[in-house]
Amino acid sequence: MKTRTLFLLTAIFLFACGGGPGYFLSPTFKTKAKTHRTLAVLPFEVNNNGKVPEGMTEEKKQKITEEEAKAFQQSLYNNLANNLGRSALQIQPPNKTNNLLRDKGVKITNVADRNPEDLAKLLGVDVVIFATVTKHRYLDEKTSLGIDAGKQVLGAVTRGKANPYTYGVSSKTNDILVTCSLIDAKDGEVLWKTNDDKAADWSKQANVVVDNINQRLAKDFPYKYLKNK
Repeated sequence: MKTRTLFLLTAIFLFACGGGPGYFLSPTFKTKAKTHRTLAVLPFEVNNNGKVPEGMTEEKKQKITEEEAKAFQQSLYNNLANNLGRSALQIQPPNKTNNLLRDKGVKITNVADRNPEDLAKLLGVDVVIFATVTKHRYLDEKTSLGIDAGKQVLGAVTRGKANPYTYGVSSKTNDILVTCSLIDAKDGEVLWKTNDDKAADWSKQANVVVDNINQRLAKDFPYKYLKNK
């Protein structure tokens, strides 16, 4: 645990101070990555800072949060898979990842409570991506639960109109922060970390907003520069 804490503190410091804004790559990445063959994208940790809509029960809130976590996960998986370049890395399909987690008693919404390296070992992969999203907007349950999480992120499509589930901010643009970290299964080292904190235009379809964010996160996916295919 002390070793993992040291790795995380080092990564946070370097992430903030070096390698350009919002980007960190460990000096050990290239050496370690040559032995990596499998990666899993964990369900996102979703943090909503907006006001909880009136009448939303805890059960409904948990359901929406779980579906969002899977939708963000699927979107990032898709974008990372398209940025593998000549790497031989295999990315585990999200459905397999989530089924394995459930089989081991790990709830989708409780992933953040476990050490990423422990989850990597549980999933049988060499590395995992642990990601968080923080946004200032609660989502429409009726809309969200009716959308396929494998294709679209959950949320109301405002189309420029006022959204009853957006509180204290514009219905069109809301700040959204997404951070993802690549964690080594062997020792918990943070090998790569990047983030995106652009304003999100929620007048667009929600899946478009999320895909745009994850495209930016995935564009510098470091494995694509490894010519080991």
